[in-house]
Amino acid sequence: MPFAEHFMLSGKISAPATLPGSLSINCGFLPTKVRIINETQWGQTGTGNLNIQEIKWDSTNPTQTNSLYINAAGTALLPSALTSNGISLYNGAGASPQQLSLGPKITGSTYAKATGRFTVSSTASLYAGATVLMTGFTVDKQLGGMLFTVNSIVSSTVFDIANSGNWLNTASFTGGAQTFYVQLVTVPSLYYPQNSQIVYISAANPAVITTSTNMGLTVGQQVRLYVPRAFGMTQANSQTAIISAVSGNQITLGGSISLDSSAFTAFSWPAATGVPYTPATIVPIGSGPTPTTFLPSTQYYYDTVDDAVNNQAFQGFIIGPSLLQTAAAGTVGVTASDVLSWTAWRGDV
Repeated sequence: MPFAEHFMLSGKISAPATLPGSLSINCGFLPTKVRIINETQWGQTGTGNLNIQEIKWDSTNPTQTNSLYINAAGTALLPSALTSNGISLYNGAGASPQQLSLGPKITGSTYAKATGRFTVSSTASLYAGATVLMTGFTVDKQLGGMLFTVNSIVSSTVFDIANSGNWLNTASFTGGAQTFYVQLVTVPSLYYPQNSQIVYISAANPAVITTSTNMGLTVGQQVRLYVPRAFGMTQANSQTAIISAVSGNQITLGGSISLDSSAFTAFSWPAATGVPYTPATIVPIGSGPTPTTFLPSTQYYYDTVDDAVNNQAFQGFIIGPSLLQTAAAGTVGVTASDVLSWTAWRGDV
């Protein structure tokens, strides 16, 4: 609501069904103050969990997010202050499709290629489902500059990425001790779907595609594969098919237009000495079983990139995973799908 060169906006949003997570709130401006009420947990007592009741953020202290939560016994409201992964601003104005909002660099020291398990200096800012950028590999240079979805947090210094198809455990990768860097992507790529490399294609009917990140694709969408010669399975290059199932970062191409890769040459990664090379990728080319998909001769107009890209740039704020984590007896947080009402102000324009 604009008034006298000042702005205020309110709305409601649900906490993610799977926690921890994050939420991006598009205000159309950069707020100087944010207040959030947990409508579901407001006034709830004796739950045994430390449920957040209220969250406050102010630009006068932008690195700190304050909250009030109910104690496990439900007898008192207690204060909490976060200095990371709480409320943060994001300005997508003028951003390019490549722009990401990144956390600080975390130094890595080793990884096990048989399990996709990475050891770093600290996993405090990471969470299951987060997207991370990995760079600076001193040995396995093929992984440098890639985005990955964190599969699980194993300990305070260890996390896993999805290793479906055991794609890392091949002669193409060395694994073991080496230096690399990990950065949390606090705001995803500004276009849907997220840019994601193919890391493995099964030789099966139907083919199952494993990507480095969860792209957000859905059943019924039509996709095209781009598989350069360096990855071996050249028969899959430029093939199109319809998604029949999605599970995390795996996509099954068994829809009405399916892909049988059982007789294809095995998908394999180039060695580190092959860097640089063009990555293998998957992109949507339509929204699935519609007239666009089948292109009947009687249809003289269609959009061949229907559902292919969507600009997700915004101005506003992000509710981070240190707030949107599962409340428990020793953990301040929320409950999945809690209704959160928010108000954002801008008072310095």
